[in-house]
Amino acid sequence: MSLSFGNNETEEVEFAAGAENIVFSKWVPQTALLADSRLSAFLTHGGLGSVNELSYMGKPSILCPLFGDQLRNAKMLARHNGSIEISKFDLPNFANLRSALHRILFDESYQRNAENLAKRLEKQPFKPKEMLVRHFEFGAE
Repeated sequence: MSLSFGNNETEEVEFAAGAENIVFSKWVPQTALLADSRLSAFLTHGGLGSVNELSYMGKPSILCPLFGDQLRNAKMLARHNGSIEISKFDLPNFANLRSALHRILFDESYQRNAENLAKRLEKQPFKPKEMLVRHFEFGAE
C-alpha cells in the first residue's frame, strides 16, 4: 500500500521518515491517480469533484466531510456502499479510523459496490451532458 499526500502547507515531512511507501507532492493529477490500478482506496473530504471522479472511476473511498456540500456528497456516495463516511470529530479516535481503513481495504464488497456504481453511471440511458443540453434546448424553445 502506498500513500500520497499533497503537501501545500508545509515542508515538514519528518513524521514520515523511514516510510518508503509515502510520496509527498505539491500537486497530484487526481484523475490519473484514481485510474491507477495500484490504488486500493482513496481518502477525501468529499468535495463534489472528488465524489464525481470516485463514482465514475469505481474506486472505494473513505469520506471525511468538513463543511458545506461535503456532508451531503459524502452521504450520497456512501449510500451506494462503495465508501465509508467518517466524522471529522472521529479523526482523533485512532480505533475508528483504523476500523474504516481496515474495512475499505479488506472487505471486498466496497470494491465491488464502487465498480457497480461506475458501471451503472456508464450505462445511463442519458448522459448528464445530454440531459443538460436537452433541458437548455427545451427552455430556449
